Amino acid sequence: MKRCMVDSSSAILLYKSGLFADLVETYHIVMTVSVIEELTIPGYPGAGEFRHYADTGAIAIQSPPGMRLEKRATEVLYSLARGERDTVLCYVANGPITFIIIDDGRAARYCRRAGIPFINALLFARITYLAGLLSRREYDEKYEELVLIGRYAKEVTTFVRQCSGKEIAYFMP
Repeated sequence: MKRCMVDSSSAILLYKSGLFADLVETYHIVMTVSVIEELTIPGYPGAGEFRHYADTGAIAIQSPPGMRLEKRATEVLYSLARGERDTVLCYVANGPITFIIIDDGRAARYCRRAGIPFINALLFARITYLAGLLSRREYDEKYEELVLIGRYAKEVTTFVRQCSGKEIAYFMP
């Protein structure tokens, strides 16, 4: 089973769209301490469910290590929110993580420049469809819901709608 790190915005989008349970069944999920802390604030959507996943070990929790990075990387990383920054740092240091699921635009640009493989919540919906875990109707509903609650650029939605399993084979279960 592939291991992936998930940031809080992606986890929330997947939870709200009803796909988080599918994520946990599809991959071995790893989150940072800061991400699980964000997700389990009492009163927030899914807080109890995320706490349950963490408490039962369905989600592995890691802390980012102290590490020295080149100055430019440090500047970019520290411009990110704590959860996104810790997710990237854990990916870089803790292997063996296959990829990251991240929906923050700045974090995605950093991953692209740094050669870190990543997807977003919308692409996970496509993956579940192409893997036969969702019917076409279910996929269309999840896609539309994620587009409504997420903030995806037109080029992202176009790519996700049209990509084939071959184009995203690395991320397929």
